[in-house]
Amino acid sequence: MALIPATLITTLQTILINQASQGGRYTPTATQVDAINTLAADLGNAIDSYIRTATVNPGQTVVTAGTAAAQTGTTTSPGTLS
Repeated sequence: MALIPATLITTLQTILINQASQGGRYTPTATQVDAINTLAADLGNAIDSYIRTATVNPGQTVVTAGTAAAQTGTTTSPGTLS
């Protein structure tokens, strides 16, 4: 899945506005919506930056017998993040 900051920010805005409106029972003011949008953008950008700083360590290296053509893939187990 690609990291798309705009999608993350839109999702955060939707969640925060839904919480502020108490599930539709209350309409946030324009000032509150602006504050929510600013908060969502700040959170989205911070989350995106944090995720992109992770280092992906490879899993177990593929080891096969035979010709070079038989050796496909790069790892046989999931990688880890650090």
